[in-house]
Amino acid sequence: MRRFSDSEQMSRKGLALKPDEPDALLNLAVALRAQGEVEEAIEIFNKLLVVRPGSSGVLSGLGNALKDVGRHEEAERAFRRAIIAKPDSVGPWLQLGFQHLVNGDFKMGWLLSEWRRLLTETDGHYPSFTQPVWTGEELDDKTIFVFFEQGIGDSVQFSRFLPRLASAKRVIAFV
Repeated sequence: MRRFSDSEQMSRKGLALKPDEPDALLNLAVALRAQGEVEEAIEIFNKLLVVRPGSSGVLSGLGNALKDVGRHEEAERAFRRAIIAKPDSVGPWLQLGFQHLVNGDFKMGWLLSEWRRLLTETDGHYPSFTQPVWTGEELDDKTIFVFFEQGIGDSVQFSRFLPRLASAKRVIAFV
């Protein structure tokens, strides 16, 4: 259950007792961003960076908030700093990929979006499959498994390519 207004209230109560408590500041910034109070969240993320300058989580949160208000160059810098802080963290790489897509750099954006495959089912995102990923090679009477992993808009957008597969007399397993 996501009760961001409750989280905001509790964080503010905690900060009244201990004004620079990093965890309460982080919780407050996340709650504010979720409620659309993005500029205040950005201020808090920046305040947190004084205490936790190399925190990948804080830098990612800042990047997402900056992205929300259209400050894309600053968002990209924040995501890059988050990657430097924790190179094996999937989130900043994925967000950097989305940033490239927003900026029109589709080649790099799609390349970095492959990081989504490292998200697990427990992250609530990408299920694991035993089938190999198709990379464009000839299918030669093989079955291709099509899985829509994003929202309905992306599913509709990319479903336009299904007739090409079908016209090539390929078997399609559509999920």
